[in-house]
Amino acid sequence: MDRRLFIIHSSDVVRKGLYAILRPAMSCEIILLRSLAELNKHEGLSLESPVLIMEESVINNQQLRDFFGDKVNYICIPVGVENHKPRPDNSIRLDDEGRVIRELVKRNWEEVNPRTNGQNSEDLTQRERDVLELVALGHANKEIADKLHISTHTVISHRKNITEKLGIKSISGLTVYAILNHIIDTTNINPDKLI
Repeated sequence: MDRRLFIIHSSDVVRKGLYAILRPAMSCEIILLRSLAELNKHEGLSLESPVLIMEESVINNQQLRDFFGDKVNYICIPVGVENHKPRPDNSIRLDDEGRVIRELVKRNWEEVNPRTNGQNSEDLTQRERDVLELVALGHANKEIADKLHISTHTVISHRKNITEKLGIKSISGLTVYAILNHIIDTTNINPDKLI
C-alpha cells in the first residue's frame, strides 16, 4: 500500500520547513507540491493508498472533494492559519512548535491510514520491543541474537513482524519510532558507538 503525505503550499520555505519537521516522524512518502493542480501528476491514488494533505488554507475543501471524488481516502489539514483569527479544528499555524505539528499530523495520519491505525508500541510483544531496542541502538542481527540468546532466524522473524505492525521499514524510521515511544533512552546512548 502506497501511503503518501502531500504538503501543498505556495511557499518553498513553508513546504521545506514542514518537511524537515515531519520527515523524521513519518514512515511514508512525503511529496512537496506548489499547488493542488500538481496532484494530477500522481497516478495510482486509490482507497488503498491513503493520503494526508497539508495545504495552504486558501484551497477550498470542495476543490479536494471535486478532485478526488470517492476514489481516495484522504484528510486535509489547513496550513498557515493566521494567528489573529480563530483556529479551525485540525489546522496548523506557522508559529506552532514542531512537536505540536507532528502530533496533529500523526493523529490524522492514523485516522486516514488503516495499516497503522491502532498500531503502537503496546501492540509489540516484549520480545519485539527488545529486538527493536537493539536494532535502534545499531546492533546487527547476529549481535541481537547473541544478546537475546535466540537464533538469527528468530531475530529476522521478529524484525519482519515489527515492520509489518508499525509500517516502518527503514532502520532510521524504527530508531525514531523507538525514541518517540520511549523504547530507548537517548540519554544513555554513546554517539561514538553509533558511528
